[in-house]
Amino acid sequence: MEIPIGKILFGMLFLVCAAEDIKKKQVHRMLLILMAALMVLDFAFDHEVSVGMRFAGIFLGSLFLLVSRLTRKQIGKGDGILLTIVGGYLGMFAFIEFIMYAFFMAALAAIVLLAIRKFNRKRTMPLIPFLFAGFIVCQWIGG
Repeated sequence: MEIPIGKILFGMLFLVCAAEDIKKKQVHRMLLILMAALMVLDFAFDHEVSVGMRFAGIFLGSLFLLVSRLTRKQIGKGDGILLTIVGGYLGMFAFIEFIMYAFFMAALAAIVLLAIRKFNRKRTMPLIPFLFAGFIVCQWIGG
C-alpha cells in the first residue's frame, strides 16, 4: 500500500492545527497557508479527484465561513478556512464523508462531557481535533 508523501505532510500539519486548537483555541495562519499550498500541489499533480469535485469541496468548506459569521463565531474563522482547504484537498464526496465522521465524533464527545458534567452548554470545545480524527478515519477507510 503506497502512501503519498503529500498525504503524510497534510496529515502532520492537520495534527499540529489540532494541537494548537486545543492549547490556544486558535490556528496559526502559517499552518493554514502551508496546508493550502499542499492542497494546490495535490490539485496540480494528483488527478484522482476531478477539478470539479475539488471546487465543489472548496465551496462546501467555504460555507462554514458563512456559518462562522452567522453564528457569531461559534465555529471559528480558522475552522472555516481549514474546512475550505480540506474541501479542496479531498473533493466533494470525500469531504462530505469526512465532515460526517468529524461531527459525529464531536457530538458524541459533547454528549459524554455533558452527561458526566464536565461540560455545560455555554462552554466551547475545540473543533479541529475532531476534524483531524474525521480526516484520519476518512483516509483510513477511503484509502
